[in-house]
Amino acid sequence: MRRNYSDNYLVGNEPDPNHNVAVECFRFDTTRFVFTYVILIALAYGAINGAGYDAATALSATHVAHAILTFVFFHWAKGSPDTFAQGSFDELTVWEQLDGGRAWSPTKRLFVAVPTLLLLLQLNAARFAVGDMLVHVPLYCALCLLPKLPMMHRVRVLGINRTIMSEDIDISDLTPVKKKD
Repeated sequence: MRRNYSDNYLVGNEPDPNHNVAVECFRFDTTRFVFTYVILIALAYGAINGAGYDAATALSATHVAHAILTFVFFHWAKGSPDTFAQGSFDELTVWEQLDGGRAWSPTKRLFVAVPTLLLLLQLNAARFAVGDMLVHVPLYCALCLLPKLPMMHRVRVLGINRTIMSEDIDISDLTPVKKKD
């Protein structure tokens, strides 16, 4: 018998990776999430386009903003606000926590398809201008596609965004600092 709401996220005494509070709202089977995600992107595009910019510029700004925001949120942010997980998700990015770490789940495919569609729409609106391609294709590859590949799961390039745990620090090497009088 479940005693409280947090017991829904436990299997025995261990946190259930399929019921992570931090990523539960991103499940693809939640139609409300997909609808909200698409509407937010459309609102961003509409606000920029409505401010007097042409479609190519509005799509360009939308694509860049989407790439940066999703990179920071999915591939930089780590951990879970769930105190009952007891740190089991501290080393994982939000992307690595999605759907229990399964590769190419419907949710993850959605998050790959949307930036791809934004890139194609922007390049088409700009008539595949070389300048736009030189900016948007590398941005797409570096921030939208490469971090989402299964081979990059738990990989920290050049140690950037790695988690330093207290067990990794050797206190025997630390020497006290003497104060100067």
